[in-house]
This record gives sequence, C-alpha cells and structure tokens, in this order.
Amino acid sequence: MATIDCPACQHTVPEDSWNMLTECRFCGAQVESIVFPAMFAPPAAAIPEAIAEASEAACFYHPENRAVIPCDACGKFLCTVCDLDLDGRHLCHECLDRGIQGKAATLEDRRVLWDSMALGLATWPLITIYLPIFCAPIALFLAIRHWRAPASILPRTRIRWVIAIVLSIAEIVGYVALILWAIQIAQRKLQ
Repeated sequence: MATIDCPACQHTVPEDSWNMLTECRFCGAQVESIVFPAMFAPPAAAIPEAIAEASEAACFYHPENRAVIPCDACGKFLCTVCDLDLDGRHLCHECLDRGIQGKAATLEDRRVLWDSMALGLATWPLITIYLPIFCAPIALFLAIRHWRAPASILPRTRIRWVIAIVLSIAEIVGYVALILWAIQIAQRKLQ
C-alpha cells in the first residue's frame, strides 16, 4: 500500500487527508499532497504503456509513457523503464545515483565488520605473550561498543561477538591471575 509521509516529522499522512492542504496530526506542519492514480497502480511489465487519457500521469523522464509508480525518494512519476526496485523501494536513476554517492543507509555497498575485528583482536595475539595484554581489552571494548551495529550486508549470526567477548574476558582474567601469582611469588621470596 502506498503511503505519504509528512516532510517535517516523517509520520504517515492518513488517506483522508490526501489531495488537500491539511495539518500533520503529529507535528502540526502544513502538508499538501496531490495523489494521482499511478500511486495505486501495481507494478507493471517492463514494456512502457503510452498515455491513453489526459488524466493519467506521465513519466517524468519519458513524457510519452504512462507513469506506473512514484519515486519513493523524490516523488517523480516513473514508467516501467525508469522504475528501479531496490528492496521494495522504487527509485528513479537520479535518486539512486545520489544515494550511492551520498552513501545512503539503504544503498550501502560495504560495512565495517566490527565482529570480525573484535574476534581477530581476541585470537591473533594469543600467538605472542605480550600482545593480549593490550588487545584483549580493546577487543572487549569493540565487542561491547558495537554489539548493536549492523554486522554485515549479508546475514550473519552473533557468534563472532560471543567468541570475542569470551576470549577477551578469559585473556584478561588469565593475565590478572598471572599478575597475582607473580606478586605472591615475589612476596614469598621477600619473606
């Protein structure tokens, strides 16, 4: 179902307020929305249709083609040729380009894999004796700090986070125990 959002607060404008000037029920901003029948039309085939009636909306980029859907970002009407479906959002090519250049959240093409970084900091230093002293607290901090951060563009589980946290805590506890053991030995030698 197509929706229209208030430009000020992003809440959905009810259908009974479409095609008129009204106030947003949430923020009180003036909202005027003009809705054409293309807003309710289902996505059509890839072959564009010519405009049959004067009351039909035309594609912004191809005025001879009938519009089938508005761009979700800018509202321009698009024909089947211009409609770019991206995870259920319908965008025109300009908005898609702007989103890629501006690194819009819905158009991400890469992410920092904090879970893999924390796991690497917790496991690789185990090869040496001194690196876990520094890396374990950093890995624990990264794991806790970025726990809710998006993991990857592809679906992943949180097992890397859990392993990084468990290893980091084990390394920290191990070094604290080693330091306490060294202090006890030093105290015995002094007595």
